[in-house]
Amino acid sequence: RHGDYPQLHDKYVLVNVPTQQLEAVEKNDRITMRIALGSMETKTPLLTGRIKRIDFNPQWIIPKSIIKTSVRHHAGDVGYFERHNYFVRERKSGKIISPAFVTADMMMSHDYHVVQRGGKGNALGRIIFRFDNDYSIYLHDTSSPSVFANHNRIVSHGCIRVERPYDLAVFMLADKDERVMEKMKYSIAVDLSNEGGEADDRPAIDKSKLLHSLSVKPTVPLFITYYTLYPNADGVMTGYDDIYGFDPVIYAKIQNFIKQ
Repeated sequence: RHGDYPQLHDKYVLVNVPTQQLEAVEKNDRITMRIALGSMETKTPLLTGRIKRIDFNPQWIIPKSIIKTSVRHHAGDVGYFERHNYFVRERKSGKIISPAFVTADMMMSHDYHVVQRGGKGNALGRIIFRFDNDYSIYLHDTSSPSVFANHNRIVSHGCIRVERPYDLAVFMLADKDERVMEKMKYSIAVDLSNEGGEADDRPAIDKSKLLHSLSVKPTVPLFITYYTLYPNADGVMTGYDDIYGFDPVIYAKIQNFIKQ
């Protein structure tokens, strides 16, 4: 449908929604990991793209849908904002608004963003993999890794949470430079809450080791697919649940194509 498919590439990432797994393939090498995907209300879209950047300790701009249900009733609650590492930023100027003066209407306004600071506890985790798409979805780490123990992992707002983000980040590197990998390990483990290092006994951040972003060069093709019949880890074709109910739709499309 998109004029592209994995077998055209030596290196690619394939997400199959029904198996709730991700495969990172480079020639004869393959990494497989569990993923969590969009819920029935916020399904992960099927698309192709190219992973172009890895960001470390990303900030999370909280969607208005989540603000409406879970955040806006905490307007003015300074303790709530501090516990969750949230802040409100004016969209145009970038000015930070004190939580004490934040109103529910302000949080719902398009003139302001509610943002969660990067670091430990951030909903996006420590690593995010960015690719251009029209849905504002990404592959990313999570602050709740216990989700990967569940059989049903259809829980997100559309983004794809990955079980082994560091391994996937290493896979993205064209040159497996040990110095870069050490910086990645440092960046996803460092305590960002003590940037100055003077407030207490926690060590100061070594900014020479801290990564904020890495370009993926060359970019890595990404395929988000939907196959309810797919090889398992032993290569045996296996049936998986039609979790989004797409099979009848796909079947109808194929039948219409055949009739043409």
